[in-house]
Amino acid sequence: MAIEQGRDRSPPGTATSTAADRRLVLLGALLPLLAASCAEPAGCASEPATHPQGQCRARYYQTDFGDHAVTQAMVECITANNTLGGNIVAIPSLRAGIGLRWLDPQTLEVATAPGGRRDDAGSSSVYDGLRLRYVYRDLRRDEPAWAGCGLAKRAH
Repeated sequence: MAIEQGRDRSPPGTATSTAADRRLVLLGALLPLLAASCAEPAGCASEPATHPQGQCRARYYQTDFGDHAVTQAMVECITANNTLGGNIVAIPSLRAGIGLRWLDPQTLEVATAPGGRRDDAGSSSVYDGLRLRYVYRDLRRDEPAWAGCGLAKRAH
């Protein structure tokens, strides 16, 4: 195939590959990947563990982003001035859920699967003067949180 000054000198009926053709082929290969990356992640949430005085709720979320997954516990508290909240712990896995139970108005027990990695594990938070403390223990297989909140498990 001979190309001279941008003009195709190939014999009639032979395939040619211009830069535009190569871009179209590349775009065609990338479209399924781009469509997959725009898909909504699969996720679910646990039932809330409600503060003894009804002021706060804690729950965990499980989210599968396709290339990674996370199980994350969060707390939300209503104070006189605001609704505030934040992360308690994040676990880079869907292996199990997170057990959450209020031991008293300032202490939330957080049960995670034994041997797993805990990212951003907080020990306490203060929300508009309300001080919360988080105590950790191993989650047992016979506890309801072990099954997660309903998202199919994948190995990560």
